[in-house]
Amino acid sequence: MRHRRELAETFGALTATWQSAELLAALEQAGIPSGPINTYPEVFADPQVRERGIVFEAEHVQAGKVRFCASPIRFTGLEPRGPMAPPVLGQHTEEVLAGELGLSGEEIARLRADKVV
Repeated sequence: MRHRRELAETFGALTATWQSAELLAALEQAGIPSGPINTYPEVFADPQVRERGIVFEAEHVQAGKVRFCASPIRFTGLEPRGPMAPPVLGQHTEEVLAGELGLSGEEIARLRADKVV
C-alpha cells in the first residue's frame, strides 16, 4: 500500500497505450490471469449475464427505477432473494435496531442523540 499511488500512475500510463482486447491477449499469452473491467452497458449486454437471468429492475428510494445485476451465485435448493435496490444510508436503521436487536424507541433516540447511528 505504501507505493500504491506510484504503481497506479506507472501502470495507468503503460496500459493507456493499449486497446483492451490487445492487452488482455498479451496478458493471456504471458500466462497472467486477467479479465476486462466492463462498463455498465457492457455488463448488461454480456451474453453470460443475459443467459443467467441476473439483470433486474428495482425501485430505488432516490434514483427511481434502476437496473442491477443480482448475484450470479446459486445454491441448489435455495431460491435467490427477490430483487431489491441497495439501501441508502440509514434506510433500515429503525428495522434493525428495533426489530432485530430489540432496542426501545428511547434507546434508539439516545443513540441518535449521541450520533452513534
